[in-house]
Amino acid sequence: MSTVNLRWVAASDADVDTDYRIEYNNAAADEWDVLVTQNSANRGDGSYSPYATTLSGDIAADATTIVLASGTNFAEGDYVSIGRNEMVLLGAKATATYTGCTRGIGGSLPVAHLGGVAVEKAHESYTHSAYTFPAGRYVIRYRAIRVQGTDQGVAVELTAVNPPVPHASHLCCVYGLLEDANGNPVSGVQVRLDLNENDNFGPDSGDVIYGVPVTVTTDDDGFWYHFIRRDISRSGAGVYTLLIAPGSEGELPWTIGTVPDSDSVHFLET
Repeated sequence: MSTVNLRWVAASDADVDTDYRIEYNNAAADEWDVLVTQNSANRGDGSYSPYATTLSGDIAADATTIVLASGTNFAEGDYVSIGRNEMVLLGAKATATYTGCTRGIGGSLPVAHLGGVAVEKAHESYTHSAYTFPAGRYVIRYRAIRVQGTDQGVAVELTAVNPPVPHASHLCCVYGLLEDANGNPVSGVQVRLDLNENDNFGPDSGDVIYGVPVTVTTDDDGFWYHFIRRDISRSGAGVYTLLIAPGSEGELPWTIGTVPDSDSVHFLET
């Protein structure tokens, strides 16, 4: 069983009468069921809208020190959304500088941000405890919908990813998700893994890596994965390349620069 921790930025017009209806696509990728409806949370001073500030300067995708324009109302251990696309756990605080921050929380990815971009505290949350992913499903999407009487806001969509565990410790699950231009998961699309040289092997076992392309297809959630040898467990000069939707108008090549010593990684972080 898994515990899925959902966090999101409150609606800018949230008040004591605001509710959030949380839905999820547990039964199927395109079927949404109500999980719970909960009251809005007081941010700590009697208000319900999010605290907000901006980044004081540019930050790289791998930066763990973040400087805000103002540290007022932002403490160590707070979760913040940067640019409305990356969730970050703030680290140790000194005035408006936070060190040891954890980037790419939840289903988000660490990306570069420009100075001046909005930073908002994500004080709304819900914990989905003792949840079991349906067999064969690796992605569950949640939607937090603001409800104000008869008025409903646009949903905040949150993604919970549970990549398959590699069958051996020398492998890493490299995965991704695919959606169309309208934001819908795309199934049945090929994702090919190439290795450009044949002199690669696993020094731990002596296995030579057969350099023939391996192809998988995206599932109904748009999810795909390949098990790839971690860099620490591979010898040879070969380079791995992913080709998403080979031969189509949407073909995307991606060179894998690093396969980390971890169980899983999103391909955009390689």
